[in-house]
Amino acid sequence: MREQLERLAKLIADHNSKPVLVNDVMSWFAFDSMGEFLFGSSFGMMDSNTWHPAIAQLKGGLGLLAPMNDAIWLVRLAIDLFPFLGNVKDWNKTLAFCDNAVRKRMKKPPNDVDIASWFIEEFEDPNISRKDKDRGDRLSGNTMTAIVAGSDTTRPSLICTWYLLAKYPEHAARIYDELVTCDVTDANALATLPHLEAVINESMRLCPPALSGGSRMTSDEGLWIDKCVGKNLALTEIRLVVAMLLKRFKVSFPVEQNVDSVIDDMKDQVTAQPGECQLVFIPRER
Repeated sequence: MREQLERLAKLIADHNSKPVLVNDVMSWFAFDSMGEFLFGSSFGMMDSNTWHPAIAQLKGGLGLLAPMNDAIWLVRLAIDLFPFLGNVKDWNKTLAFCDNAVRKRMKKPPNDVDIASWFIEEFEDPNISRKDKDRGDRLSGNTMTAIVAGSDTTRPSLICTWYLLAKYPEHAARIYDELVTCDVTDANALATLPHLEAVINESMRLCPPALSGGSRMTSDEGLWIDKCVGKNLALTEIRLVVAMLLKRFKVSFPVEQNVDSVIDDMKDQVTAQPGECQLVFIPRER
């Protein structure tokens, strides 16, 4: 995680106080970090300063799911009957990439345990009675879900948090005051900072990262979830990014940025797709 954070800081510093397209750099960080958590290696987008083709295709694939999210059977029909459609092709290419990535990971286990380890363990467990196709489908689905849920929700949360910090600089200043005496690499310490926590929570309330992607039918009592590991990981990532960058940079809108476009142009593609967000990061004097 620390290496990915330093890559993000360098990527922003290399803009030399010129506008940064936050949509791209925060997305690259989210997906590169998830690549490390999932497969033991990043997708390399922050190093190459460009989108990985499979991740770019994922955006098109989610565009297929969004309008039919409440009738998922229509998505299944589209995938089976219209494989030549652009969004369906994007979805299938991303799924093929996930399959190839996890198969490659199976041939070369990393030194440390990653998320894919648990998926592969289930896939290879002889005590679970499933057909080979069912095993493969579950492995494929788990991998795709991990990439989308682990990256494509953190990404809009980061974008919207930076948008709000630039729009309300007094709150950025209050967080900076909390960070002055805090080790910004200490995730446990950051979790105790009240204003940092309040801003992140309010950002996710105003701009939910999963707009229509989390809908469920529940009983009158609702749905109670005791523990969500993915949520804790995402919050840790967001705290670390906000803390590290705010301690190093002041953030503001460039003159040409249409401030309202971030929210006005937001799309619901299962996860939130914020409008363009250009920000200026000016190094603080040390």
